[in-house]
Amino acid sequence: MGILSTTRSRTGSPQSDRFARLTVVVSDGQDFFLHQTRRTLAQLGVRDIHLAGDGAEALGLVRTHQPHLAIIDWDLDAIPGLEFTAFLRRAEGSPAPNLPIIMTMSSVDRIKISRAMSAGVNEILIKPVTADALMRRIVTALSQARKPQVATTAYVGPDRRLADHPINGEERRAGV
Repeated sequence: MGILSTTRSRTGSPQSDRFARLTVVVSDGQDFFLHQTRRTLAQLGVRDIHLAGDGAEALGLVRTHQPHLAIIDWDLDAIPGLEFTAFLRRAEGSPAPNLPIIMTMSSVDRIKISRAMSAGVNEILIKPVTADALMRRIVTALSQARKPQVATTAYVGPDRRLADHPINGEERRAGV
């Protein structure tokens, strides 16, 4: 997974400077993907990267380092990615209920995506992860972090509404 010149952040660019200030926790049970993600983040300019081989270790790193972003795999030992996300979003005394979370998956289907989004994941990435896709998801996840969070009995996480204005009754009934 090399970084193409079109996706490389130039040193001193606003994107590179923004990424350099990030603290990121990455958790994946497969060493290859864990270290590949670390290398890609470093190439994008991220300097403060903490690696975890399972969900319990990732949770400890979130508590210790208070990251700006977590990249968590669906298939984790100890605490699976879905449970990790649900815990951060809903648990009493959660160390980071609004932490932007990008979830990686080796295989994907509608049910897995729906479950991940319902748990409160900000973005989903399908493996193998490209540098360009990772960079886009990071930018989107961080921009969503500035949006209001929604907390209802059925969902806690980023506000998924695309429009900045509420939908009126006529638009909702018309299916617009």
